[in-house]
Amino acid sequence: QLNRVQVLGIQESFWRFRQGGVAALGMGEIAIDERVASALSSGAGDTLALRVQKPSLLVRDAPLSSREDDPVQRASYTVRAVVSDAQLGRFGLSANQAPPYNVFLPLAELQGRVDTAGRINLLLFGRGPGQDAVRSALEESWRPEHVGLRIVRHENVLQLESDRIFLDDPTGKVAWSLPSAQGTLTYLVNGLRKGKRFTPYSFMTAGAHAEGLRDDETVINSWLAEALGAGVGDSVTVTFFELQANNALEERTREFRVKEVLPVESLALDKELVPSFPGLSDVESCADWKIGMPMDEELLKDKANEQYWKDYRTTPKAFVTLKAGQEMWGNRFGRLTAVRFDAGAVDEKAIADALTKYVDPAALGLAVMPVRDAALRAVAQATDLGGLFLGMSFFLLVSALVLTGLLYGLGVQQRAGELGTLAALGFTPRRIRLLLLGESLMVCVPAAMAGAALGALYARGLLYGLEHYWSDAVAGTALQYYARTESFAIGAGITVVCALATAYLAMRRLLRRPARELLAADFTLEQSYRPGGRLGLVAAAVAFAGALATVAYALTSAVQDVAMPFFGAGALILVGCAFLARHALGRAAFWPLGGRPTLLRTAVLNASRRRARSLGVVVSLASGCFLVLAVSAMQHDIGANAERRDSGTGGFAFYAESTVPLLDPAELSREVPGVKPLGLRVRDGDDASCLNLGRAQTPRVLGVDAARFGELGAFADAALWERLNAELPDGMLPALVGDANTAMWGLQKKTGLEGGDVLVYEDDAGRKVKVKLVGQLPQLLTVFQGSILVSNESFSKLWPSEEGFRTFLIDVPVEGRAQAGQSLEQAFDRYGIEVVDPVRR
Repeated sequence: QLNRVQVLGIQESFWRFRQGGVAALGMGEIAIDERVASALSSGAGDTLALRVQKPSLLVRDAPLSSREDDPVQRASYTVRAVVSDAQLGRFGLSANQAPPYNVFLPLAELQGRVDTAGRINLLLFGRGPGQDAVRSALEESWRPEHVGLRIVRHENVLQLESDRIFLDDPTGKVAWSLPSAQGTLTYLVNGLRKGKRFTPYSFMTAGAHAEGLRDDETVINSWLAEALGAGVGDSVTVTFFELQANNALEERTREFRVKEVLPVESLALDKELVPSFPGLSDVESCADWKIGMPMDEELLKDKANEQYWKDYRTTPKAFVTLKAGQEMWGNRFGRLTAVRFDAGAVDEKAIADALTKYVDPAALGLAVMPVRDAALRAVAQATDLGGLFLGMSFFLLVSALVLTGLLYGLGVQQRAGELGTLAALGFTPRRIRLLLLGESLMVCVPAAMAGAALGALYARGLLYGLEHYWSDAVAGTALQYYARTESFAIGAGITVVCALATAYLAMRRLLRRPARELLAADFTLEQSYRPGGRLGLVAAAVAFAGALATVAYALTSAVQDVAMPFFGAGALILVGCAFLARHALGRAAFWPLGGRPTLLRTAVLNASRRRARSLGVVVSLASGCFLVLAVSAMQHDIGANAERRDSGTGGFAFYAESTVPLLDPAELSREVPGVKPLGLRVRDGDDASCLNLGRAQTPRVLGVDAARFGELGAFADAALWERLNAELPDGMLPALVGDANTAMWGLQKKTGLEGGDVLVYEDDAGRKVKVKLVGQLPQLLTVFQGSILVSNESFSKLWPSEEGFRTFLIDVPVEGRAQAGQSLEQAFDRYGIEVVDPVRR
């Protein structure tokens, strides 16, 4: 089973244009990309079962939404073709390196399968029209029906309604500004009570029959007055559910004084004006109601209320002011269910034209996204790992150059007699150096060119291995070798320069000797036997002090990129130790090792005999040892202490993701007893983890229960989680970065309450909202890598249309852990849930 697949309904003309000769798909046929084919071991002619979520303008976790229909549709298809990346197989609009899994269907087939005939949710434009031109055309051509709005006539009243039940705030504000407009909010309350008398599940409308009504007063109909024994001046208690940011519904009560009683027969128009609620308005019995609220089965069978439903259907039993209604029932999905107009003051066309003219389509979800520009920005600001790799390679380069110098020095010493002859014949040291450098150049140039060519072959082989044998290391990303001629030229040029410099340093000291010594070629009595001076000790002290200062800076300044301080301090320590070794070798002949020629004394004297040569060996070995130590130090054992709450796993037993959102995380524990899930809301975005070298413009956002994480002490202490509830200036919302790696490499942003950087997101209303990075989880890696975290309250403000929960952290008792993961995947198979070990994640 392959989850989180991108399903694309493609127009035939577009398919033929992009596929380069691949035949158009017929009904019952699909095409899959190479990654899907590989993951499922599938090919042309195979039959695949495809499950997709049925889209809806009405968010399932909105109050009064229908939960009767299964959101998952299933069908079997025959694979017509496996398309390559060049044939649209890699299609994706996010600035991520890891491509999505793609499945292609004929547009009409997909529309019919998910009951969206004639509807699309994505338009693609080529490079011809600019972003402004497309936006202007959209603003001029969109109509209310395109976004689920409708204008219905009831006698002499026009009413603006929405398929989403609740009207978006931008729509409601524009509609309310028109002549004779009256905003209303209709809601199903849990019950109405006066003393011991009670009637359950009743419709109330705010904003109608409210002339002269105070916010603590209500108008009731005659049926309710009789059922409760209530009259003018009596107090009536309303019980209702209030939607919380975490999707929980908490019961509230509010009292009203009855100001007037209206005959129920006079409210026939009000019954017609109550918006249609799927799963409620179209059923014959109260017991068949299926809406997004917990219902008491016994109360649904109330005989009096059932008879009212048969006689009067959705006729409101009570009315309050719009302000009172919005205080009770207003939520993140909207604060109005309809706007009414006098048909004599305004007509349907005037209402539709006003909405088209004054409502920004971006506020309704019709946004124009410059995906090419976003991708180019991500690449232009890509994470540059050159400094990291140069730091790791620096010590190898130093070691190689030292070995080159030693070998060249040995070669020059073997030619000492030849050099002495040249000097005796009158060649100046400068002329001799030029001759030797010329010889070296004849070797260095072809060697550097050969090295560049071999380096290219090595790089291609490495990429091939990563793509075919170690693809998990790069998340299956398609890798392509790319090289520029100037890169070869620069690399070869630097190689030649370094080699010649090394050769110059190796021959310089030798050519200082007189011709007589060169002709004798006897260097046994080298000046190395002189004791070293204090200059080496001073240089070593300075290097060690610089290393300590670098470490102190890295620890106290909260520097995010620790690679450069690490390698800088290591290089300074290496230099300091090299000066100490030089000093020690200079004094080796004077060590009190006894008078007899012991093995140790002989070894020390021999090492000091060629001090420069011995020092070169020491530096080479030290560089190699440091590199091994550095790589080992950077290995992070994420499995160590994984059961602890302050680890990168949060101490949770499982990490799970689902394709179809679950409206209540408790569904997991109801199906698999013993598990304790903690749900997170998800807003998809760019991947900011180390699997994406491009700079994430809008990283994925997770909505979390900050208070619950703080109570558990998961990942961080309660003080850090409390930052998600901080009040920030200019309407900014606080966020935490999911781990240190994401902050350092994926985002390259500073974090903190004071100096934290700001990301800009678009909310559901098309507004630009600033999100400030007020901190980061302290672990190097966590299960939240590549994401930022906001509170559920902030998430609901930004994206109320994101329904349910798609990510879960699950606690399981130790004795039931072995089977719990498999049981969860089996129970929620049709939701596309995938349960993994947090350490593996």
